[in-house]
Amino acid sequence: MATGSGTVHDGELTIYPAQSRTTAGFLDFENVTAGHSCFQVKVTGFISGHIDIDFYGSLNSDYGQITVATKHAGAQRITANGTYLYFVQDKPVRSYRFEVVTITDAGPTISVTLGSLSDS
Repeated sequence: MATGSGTVHDGELTIYPAQSRTTAGFLDFENVTAGHSCFQVKVTGFISGHIDIDFYGSLNSDYGQITVATKHAGAQRITANGTYLYFVQDKPVRSYRFEVVTITDAGPTISVTLGSLSDS
């Protein structure tokens, strides 16, 4: 779990350490500087099937789904190795939760890096 321990670049962009999963579950980024954010999702070791992912945000300890990350409600589907970017703009939160909802075939590693800009 990343907890407010990112590296600041150019005085504006904070990049939080990457976290990885090989099974369904959550990756939490807590106490982040978040006005505008980008989830960089890297998938390696993918052979077949699909991976469903989803995004949540919180102002305190209650998480709600962020549909603006992709402009579509519900989980997003990944069907190949690669690096994917998902953006959240003008939605200040204190914490993010990234969910690996489903991995249909064993094998892939999903690594998530969070980058955020503060409005201050």
